[in-house]
Amino acid sequence: MPHGHCFLWRPDLLFMHVGSDIIIFISYFAIPLALLFYLNKKPLPIDSTIKLFALFIVCCGLTHIVGMVNIWHGYYHFEGVIKVITAMVSAITAIKVWRDLPSWLSAPSILELNNINSELKNELQISNLKSEELIQLREYLEQKVLDRTKALEAEIEQRSEIEKNLNALIDTAALGLILVTPAGTIKRANKAACSIFENDDLLNVNVSDLVAPHMKGNHQNWLSNYFKNQEDGSSNAMAFGREIDYLSPSKQNKKLIIELQDYVSKGEHYCLASITDNTVAAEATRKLNESEKKFRTIAESVDAVMWMSTPKISEILYVNPAYEVIWQQSCESLYSNPASLIDRVHPEDQPRVKQEIQQNIDKQWDLEYRILLKDQTIRYIRDKGIAVKNEYDDVIFLVGFAVDVTDQVRLSEIEDRYQLTINAINDGLYDWDIENNKVEASPQLKALHHLPEEAFWDYNVWAKGVHPDDLPFVEEQINNHLEGKTEQFEAEYRIINNNQEEWLLTRGQVVARNKDGKALRMLGIESNINRKKSDELKLKQMFEELKRKNQELDEFVYVASHDLKEPARGIQHLSQFLLEDYENVLEQEGIEYLNKISKSAVRLSLLIDSLLLYSRTGRRDIIREQINLEEIIDDLKLTLPQLKDVELTTDLQGAQICADKISVYEILQNLLSNSVKYTSKTPIKITVSTNQDGWLSVTDNGDGIDQDSIDSIFTIFQRLNHTKEGDGIGLSIVKKLVELHEGELKVESKLGQGTSISCKLNSELN
Repeated sequence: MPHGHCFLWRPDLLFMHVGSDIIIFISYFAIPLALLFYLNKKPLPIDSTIKLFALFIVCCGLTHIVGMVNIWHGYYHFEGVIKVITAMVSAITAIKVWRDLPSWLSAPSILELNNINSELKNELQISNLKSEELIQLREYLEQKVLDRTKALEAEIEQRSEIEKNLNALIDTAALGLILVTPAGTIKRANKAACSIFENDDLLNVNVSDLVAPHMKGNHQNWLSNYFKNQEDGSSNAMAFGREIDYLSPSKQNKKLIIELQDYVSKGEHYCLASITDNTVAAEATRKLNESEKKFRTIAESVDAVMWMSTPKISEILYVNPAYEVIWQQSCESLYSNPASLIDRVHPEDQPRVKQEIQQNIDKQWDLEYRILLKDQTIRYIRDKGIAVKNEYDDVIFLVGFAVDVTDQVRLSEIEDRYQLTINAINDGLYDWDIENNKVEASPQLKALHHLPEEAFWDYNVWAKGVHPDDLPFVEEQINNHLEGKTEQFEAEYRIINNNQEEWLLTRGQVVARNKDGKALRMLGIESNINRKKSDELKLKQMFEELKRKNQELDEFVYVASHDLKEPARGIQHLSQFLLEDYENVLEQEGIEYLNKISKSAVRLSLLIDSLLLYSRTGRRDIIREQINLEEIIDDLKLTLPQLKDVELTTDLQGAQICADKISVYEILQNLLSNSVKYTSKTPIKITVSTNQDGWLSVTDNGDGIDQDSIDSIFTIFQRLNHTKEGDGIGLSIVKKLVELHEGELKVESKLGQGTSISCKLNSELN
């Protein structure tokens, strides 16, 4: 099937393809004809190869002409045969060309043949010269050769001398020098290099074998790149001060600095390496860096100011961050203004500080001064410094160390005051290191125990001096406190001095415990309480005597009031009988006397009853129980008729009190009665209230009490207003009942505004 349809039978495409194939066919046939024509005229040793090449071109032309025919007629089998033949011929031609190529390369080129032909022509011309000219020419050439030989010998001798001097210079050089070939082999090495590598014979050693094993592969690559860059003429990054690691035969790790230079000899490229053993310097640099790091770490972590400056403090070389904390200004401000270091010094101290630093500028100084901060607070500074000098004894810089000793100065002042205080009092102090059982005792403490100031003192010495009967109790108090059961301890005990007892009071408190709560340190004080004990004994005796007399007085009052009650009643009855029987007989004056006698007898009877009540109150047993105050107030409202027209309010909030119920009833009864009795205003307002501290109060809007008379209102039979009825015993009974409860009383009153009487019965309100 023709493939003209592939070109859509378009004339322009057919013309383009067919025309191209015809021209290619004609050209492919013309080229072999020209080659065969040339071989026929001028045979060549490679004529067989040229003939095969001509056949190959003819076959290629046939493929094009058959492709043109297939446009209209599909002779595809014929075209396949032609292509197979072309393939075979082309393969044979390619094999033949590559096999003969070495012999072609060994044959002289046309240019070389032309040069040879030109030389042959010159030789032919020379051979035509005359014999005399040849002789003259030979002598001239011989002289030239002789002159050139002498010049070369002189140059060789000069070069030999230069090389000798160069070798001597290389061998005596302080730097290690090695000459390395592109293969990495050492061709030359001086003594310094042998010493550095600890190898007396470095010749023919591969330079990569000298570096550390982990760097060997990289070093070979560096060396290869170096020589490659030499040939290219490009720069070499390795040629400037590279540091390598080297493990010497003695197992010493060395740091070597290598610098490389190009070296060309007789057209050969070499690498000249200069080697410096930098081990000592590297180690010194490492230690210096570590020292500087440690210095900065220490300097930046201490609380004191460390500073360095030029000799005249015109420039600050270094200051640590503590400067910002103590001087309260930034380090940058000090760097920019070195004078601010001294400007912060208190104006009164500046002249002295400047003078002392100036006087000691070339040695050491140690001075104390104050600095004045922006907020006008003062800090105490101790500044120690030294001048650092060079080998010529010249000061190169100053180093200062300024410590904030404000706390130490103030502590010293406190200790001085403390010591003065200790010396001024008679009490003894001790500081007990419990863990190590060491006790520091003041001279006064030893004096209290009748020991000299230089006497040894510890816990055992103290315990031996305590009365045997008191020691268990005191040690129990101490142990309870050491175990954390009490906040502090206090105990009284006796000591024996010259067969006489003396009383001491000891008090102490633990001031340091470990994380487990174990006591580590305790401070304490001891005092002589002989006088106190003596006073207590006298007071106790007086109290017992007073208690006895009061009891006798109570018994007397009770008996007297009981015995007087009957005669008073008899007088009252007799006066009434006389009035009834003799009223018509007696004169008016006599009747009035009898009435007065009767009223006095009644009053006497009432007084005897009040006295008997008061006496019984003092002899009463207090039985505490929970009392609801609201219930008592409700009972009093029913039993006291005078409360009928009173505005009585309560602020009890359901409070209960643990006290004697009858006593509380009587207290409130007397207080409420007094409030009503001594209130002239209307309406009468009374409030009964309690508070969280346990106080029970009765407040009225009555006439009030003069401040000078408040202390006397609780005295028995004392009455401030005789126009009111009463016997003056109600508040005395209140006082007696409160005392029986071991409680307290207080009165607040203002004339014309009212009175508030409060009592606390030694019981918490619930």
